[in-house]
Amino acid sequence: MGNQENSESAGGSFDVLHWLAFLAASWAASVEVFLRSQFGKNYLGSKSAAVLLLVPLYCTFCSPHDIRPMFWFLAAFLVMSFLRRLGVLKRHWAGNRGGHTR
Repeated sequence: MGNQENSESAGGSFDVLHWLAFLAASWAASVEVFLRSQFGKNYLGSKSAAVLLLVPLYCTFCSPHDIRPMFWFLAAFLVMSFLRRLGVLKRHWAGNRGGHTR
């Protein structure tokens, strides 16, 4: 019985760590579209969608500060994400799959 309780609490902490890692990767993806020029076809999926939620959520908790630059950043992020996604499609249509060899 003690082992079952320990495994349940370990699973809960794993879930928390998983979500923290996902949030950190999402914040990193928000900057990576400006720093990197090529992505794989699956790189910007759910992390980019999370950025669309994280930026307004972050702005709600920074109310004493001017939040307009964050919305300019969000607009620039959307434009760059779109351009990077077009680059992925262009490489795909050209037959250059890129990708890893694993």
